[in-house]
Parts: sequence; structure tokens; C-alpha cells
Amino acid sequence: MTLKSRAERTLAAAALLLAVVVAQDTPAPASAQTPDVRIRIKRGSITRLALRLDEWVPSGDLASSQTAAQQARAVVKNDLTISGLFTLTEGPAVTDSAALSGLSEQAELAVEIRAHGSDFEVQARLYGLPGRSLISEKSYRASDVQLRRAAHQLSDDVVFQLSGEKGIAQSQLAWAQKVGGAKEIFVADYDGYGARQVTRDRNLDFSPAFSPDGRTLAFTSLRGRTFAIVLLELGTMREKVLASYSGSALSPSFSPDGEEVAFATSRDGNHEIYAIRRDGTGLRRLTHSPGIDVQPSYSPNGRQVAFCSDRAGSAQVYVMESDGSNPRRVTRDQARNEAPSWSPKGTLLAFMARQGNGYDVCMADASGGQVYNLTQGKGSSESPHWAGNGRHLVFVSNRDGRPRLHILNTDSGETFALPPAEGVQTPAWSR
Repeated sequence: MTLKSRAERTLAAAALLLAVVVAQDTPAPASAQTPDVRIRIKRGSITRLALRLDEWVPSGDLASSQTAAQQARAVVKNDLTISGLFTLTEGPAVTDSAALSGLSEQAELAVEIRAHGSDFEVQARLYGLPGRSLISEKSYRASDVQLRRAAHQLSDDVVFQLSGEKGIAQSQLAWAQKVGGAKEIFVADYDGYGARQVTRDRNLDFSPAFSPDGRTLAFTSLRGRTFAIVLLELGTMREKVLASYSGSALSPSFSPDGEEVAFATSRDGNHEIYAIRRDGTGLRRLTHSPGIDVQPSYSPNGRQVAFCSDRAGSAQVYVMESDGSNPRRVTRDQARNEAPSWSPKGTLLAFMARQGNGYDVCMADASGGQVYNLTQGKGSSESPHWAGNGRHLVFVSNRDGRPRLHILNTDSGETFALPPAEGVQTPAWSR
């Protein structure tokens, strides 16, 4: 989306809310008892650990546990594949000492799942190989409707035990999606499954943003004849209009403490960046320029705000202090650079850059410098947003023929298409 005619400037200003960044640091050691089974992670460089994924052993009510074992194991396998930390092999458990000595894997995940009616107990053991020394053991209890969530938790525990990095499998995505002639907000697991519609305004809702605790969404919504910022509590489904003016209010971004929301509004005739407290008080203006300033994004420490502005002629990425002082330009090429977003570590900015007839997702150091193209012209790639681990991002791409959500592993360049949904826009990823 670009800054075009007056009729499109409002939607375009909100559409300049697409950004993703990648930041990786070496994590803390996984565990003192497993010094030889550990993944070393540093930015742009990961040596994958060879992990054996055993067949899951069903017990109890076999009719239920066999089906559940197949389904939950597939979820874990997908999670571990997307993590990009492992080279997976599969097969039955190997306990014979002679056979163990011949294995090339460094770790093994063995799981038993017991069914008690519609409830399940999952017993997972993680071993170091070839000696099959126990690294960790954990039990998960879940009903049939909670089993996928339990599988995601198991995946995150494996990632943490072997890398020291917090996993992303229990995080969620939100996005805008076409429903008839309207756009509504949807929320799903990070892998795109379990999608549920959380707004039913039969109007235009887009640009969702998760609060830091993941319990609230801020989004742009057409209310009457103007675009407003709305807060939605996901637990209670209660809505609150946070900011609504005679001019539009667009592209919300939560501060790291969740107490403030930055957004763009044309209340004074031109789109500028403002911030407001979550209770609706303390409105303050941050930018003052003759251009269009939109798509604010708080830095992880809350001290800076990145945004998009066409004050120099074309849309470019800028950074300012959180009080609006010291604005400086980050991108300086001729392409339109839109929708900045901070990496979780606060060192990088991701954004979408106009390339020919479409966009690519790019990133650059937050202080300026070399720009890296992450999607390399494979379709038009828009609206990127970081995962909490700073190594994955979600974005919308039509590389498969129609716009759908994709996850990109920024270390390996691997891309994973999520379950198709028509008319998706502006995804956000919870931390």
C-alpha cells in the first residue's frame, strides 16, 4: 500500500504499518547437566542440532490416544521444523546399547500419550545421545480441545532445553481479513491454525497490534465516517474506542510497558504521530512536519519511536526519541520504504521497500547503514512483523499466486506458508 490520492491517504497511512526486524544474540546456556547437547545461536549463524523424533506411544483408551498421538506429534514436528534449530530424523525409540552407539543424532524426544476419555496426559522425555542420558522430563495434561496447545508448549520446552531460547510455538498471530465486503480482525495460533474472528463490525478493521501481555488488541476501525483506534480485550471481548477525531486515527503501536499507544492522526489536517495513555488521557503530539507521518513503532526499551514519513519527498523510515525530539532519517535510497518495526533486541529495523510493481521485506541497522533484502523479489511481500525470538517474521506475500501469510526464518531464508485465508492484511505477532 502506498501514499496515493487524497481518497487513499487514510488507508495508505495505515498501510504504512508493515515492518519486521531480525535480531539474534547468543542465549544463556540451556542446562548445567547437558553441556554437550546445546545449540549455539548467534545472529545469522546457527549450527542445527540433530534431533531424533521418536514415534509417540499411545496408551489407555487406544482408539483416542492413537489418533491424538498422530495429530499432536505432527504439531510438534512442524513446530520444531519452523524453529530452524534442528535437523530432524524419525523412527521408533532405540534402547539397545549397541544400536544407540551407532546413532548420529545428538538428542532424542520420546513421548507417551495416555487417553482418559476426552482427557490426555502427555509424558515427554528428552535424552542426550548416544548415551541416552535424561536431559528433561515433563508431563502435560490437556482435554481434546487443548491438545494442540499442549503440543505447542512441549515444542517450546524442547527449544528452551536445547538452546536456552524462548520458543515461539505458544505465541499468536492477528491479522485483518476480508469477510464479504468488510474487513475483520482474526486471531490464531502462530502456525495459522485455530483461527477465530474477533471482530464483527461488518466494516473496515485492520492494523491489529498486540499489547505486550498478549491480552489486548489495538486496531484501526472505521466508525461512522472516520477511522478510530479501538482496544479489544481478548478474554472478555469488550471493546473501547481509545482515539476518535474529526480526522482519522490509524496504525496503533503499544509501548513496551503497555501503558501507552502511539498512532497517526490527521486531526490537525495532516497525518502526524501522537501518543495517548491506555485510559484515554494524556494525548501528546510527537511529530511536526509538512509531510505525512504514520506507522509508529516503539523500540523495545520505549525510548525511541520509528515511523514512516514522506517529508523528504518519498516515504522513508525515520527514528525519533519517544518525546518526539531528534528525528533522523534511517533509509536513504530511492525506493519507497514503509512500515518500520523494531527487532526485539532493538538493534535492527525491518520494513517493506518498493521494488518494481511490488514490495520486498528488508532490514537495516536502526542507526542506518546497509540494507538487506530478505525476500528477494519472490512475489510482493508486505506487512512484516517480528516474532519474539527476533529470528522469524510473519508477512503477507502473493508468491504462491494469492496473498497469504508466510513465516520467514531470517537465519536460513526458509519460508513456510500458513493455512490459506483470503484477503489477509497487516499481520501482527504476539510476544
